[in-house]
Parts: sequence; C-alpha cells; structure tokens
Amino acid sequence: MDIHLTLRRNPDNTFTGQAVFGNLSGGYDFALDKNFAIRRITDPANQSECAFEKTHTMPDVYLDQANTLVYRKANIYRIGGELPANIKIEYESSGNFTPDIAYSRVSEELIALDALYISFFPVPMAREITEKIRPYQKIEAGKENVIPFGSFIFEIEGFEPYRVINSYHENEKVYVKQFCKICPFKLLAVNESKILKSEGRRATAYYFNEKERGKAARVAEEASRMIAWYSETLFPGLDAPERMYFISYDAKKLGGFNRGITVELERFHEPGTLGGRHLLAHEIAHYWCMSKPPAVWNEQMLAEGSAEWSHLLYCFSRGRLNYRIDYIFLANMYFANTLYCLLHREKLYNIHLHGYRLFKSIYKRHGRDVLIACIRHFAGIEVKTMESFLRAVEANETAEVYCAIERLANKEILGDKP
Repeated sequence: MDIHLTLRRNPDNTFTGQAVFGNLSGGYDFALDKNFAIRRITDPANQSECAFEKTHTMPDVYLDQANTLVYRKANIYRIGGELPANIKIEYESSGNFTPDIAYSRVSEELIALDALYISFFPVPMAREITEKIRPYQKIEAGKENVIPFGSFIFEIEGFEPYRVINSYHENEKVYVKQFCKICPFKLLAVNESKILKSEGRRATAYYFNEKERGKAARVAEEASRMIAWYSETLFPGLDAPERMYFISYDAKKLGGFNRGITVELERFHEPGTLGGRHLLAHEIAHYWCMSKPPAVWNEQMLAEGSAEWSHLLYCFSRGRLNYRIDYIFLANMYFANTLYCLLHREKLYNIHLHGYRLFKSIYKRHGRDVLIACIRHFAGIEVKTMESFLRAVEANETAEVYCAIERLANKEILGDKP
C-alpha cells in the first residue's frame, strides 16, 4: 500500500492530519493513539464518506516477545462494509497532547513522535490481529502485523520555530525523509532556542538537564569516533550517515533505541565506562544492523547479535578492552535477565542473548576475520532475514563455515520460536 501523510502543527502544539492510503487490499483496521481522533473518512474515487466506528482500545502493554506491532493505548477504528482501494482519513489531536510512552514527547523544547510506539497517524493493522488484541489478552508468537508498505510520503506544515530533523523542501513544501530505509515512522523536531545541545564532528547530542552538559559533550565526541570507525573500517562501502542525533529524555527505564540517524536514550551515560560505551556503540551499530519492523524473532536476533559484536569489535580496535572482559560484562547482563525470567516464571527468551551467542560461536570457531565478514554480510543485505543471511554466507564463505552457522541458527536454544 502507498501512504501520503500530511501533519500540521497548530500554535498550541496540537495537530491536525490527513492520511491518504492507496492500493489497499485485504482486511485492515486502523490504530490511532488515544490522544487523536478520526473526524472523517472518505473514498476519493466515489467522492463519498465512509462509515466507521471505534471498536476498542489497545491494552496498556507492548507485546515485544510476540514481535507484533502493538500500539499502546491506541484506539482501533473499523470502516463499515468493504474496504475501498483508496481512502482519505482526516484526524486531529486533543488539547494538552502529552504522550506518556517511551520516545515520544510534545513540549516547547522537543516534538518526538515514534509510530512504532505511538500511532500518531492511522496505522493499518491486520484485522486478525486487532480482533485478538484486547485488554488482558495475549496473541500467539509469530502472528506479526506485516504491513506491505509501498511508497511513504510524509509532508509537514507549521513546525516553525522547530527544526525538523531529516526534513527537506521541495516545490515550496516541507517533507520528512525516512530516518532509515526500513523505518519511515518517525518525527523529530527540536526547538534549538529552548533545548540544550553539544556537537561533535559527526554527532549532535540534545538534552534537557543542565547537569548532563559534560556527559553530552563526551557522548558527542565519542559517538563521532564510533560513527567514523563503523563507516570507514567495519562497514566500508555501505551507506553511512553524515551525522547522527542523540537525545537524552532525562527519564528512567527507557534504555536506548535506534531510529536510523537518531539514537534516543533514557539519559546520557558516561561513554568512558564499560556500560556507557556498550549502549552507545550498540545503538549506533543498528544504523547498519537493523531488521525491518515488524521483524520476526530470528531477524531481530541477527540484528541484536550483530550490533553487540560490532560494539565488541569497536572496543577491541581502541585497545581499551579485550573480548574476555566484555564476555564478563555481557554475561552478567544476560544472567540478570535470565534470573528475572526464572524468578517471575516467564519463558526465557532474549533476542540479544541468542544473537550474541550465535555470533560468539562464529568468532570462537572461525576467528575474527570470519566474524567480521558475517557481520558485513548481514549489514549489506537489503531485506534482512535468516534465509537471506544464510544465502550470503553460503555464497561468500567456505562450506564448513556455512554448515556450522546453519546448524547454530537451527539449534533449539537459538532457533526455535518462543
């Protein structure tokens, strides 16, 4: 399907939007954040209005382990009758729009809307998924909300005096580029007269708390070195960002999240420490090592594992650490996750852990050069799946390496769905 989204910011930081969908087929509902409401749906071909209703609201959970796009606190809208091939949805936000979810914020300093967590435009969801996602209900793993997106045009209006990251002008209109080739769902606008920032050669760090000034400067400096090393040494010849943007939300329990050219963090951690360097290098590596959302579990495993080992290779290149020390750090981190799952009787499933083990096995059995080659194979694949990764390994590595990785990928601890 094709989407042309127009989002207008009003002076009071409310929003009005229009989403035009083309080439729709199949049964879809639409998820829209509770802070927004649909006003009107029309069928442009017949110049007629479409009847619609709000069926239910998503539960206040994000079912990450099911690898399904679940929009927290989103209302589900359903069009009556047969879904037209082309529709236009007009919608608006309520007053005092205050997202209460990770990586989204509307304030005088920053407007950050992330559609993988907050549906700031009507997002198509397969009806078989929306029917099963009700309060206090879970869905089966593997039932992904795969949306066949075609073109995605994102037009914005009225965002002055905010600077919209990754925007461009064309024919007197302003558009937002995709933040990365596989994830177009992000709006990030900063008011640089209000927000604090530090700049490095290839990184800009934005933050709210004056106490983070020193860390922000060091994050921008270290991130610039990481971007340069990844671009020139680990991933030469692949697309690389000219600049990346880092945001500290000055919050708790958010961790880190990559959106292509942006890395959003709960707060800035000291990049000279083991944990701070790990988080920064891991999230930057996701510019190259990222699965396409909504990714199935083994695609996420490859993305997280290759990002973990990109971080380890960077640390090794700097001569500050060695793999043995990092093994201890990562083992402790994953041990804590395992212990939590056991204590809470939750099924042990950690895509970071499984991916780390897979690439660790490649390193231990075949050495550093083969490890680097395999990470590059994954980063260079346009459609990143386990199958395409194995095909790339088979085409470029020895039969021994391919067979060993194929066996590892299909081991129960690494390969069975949770």
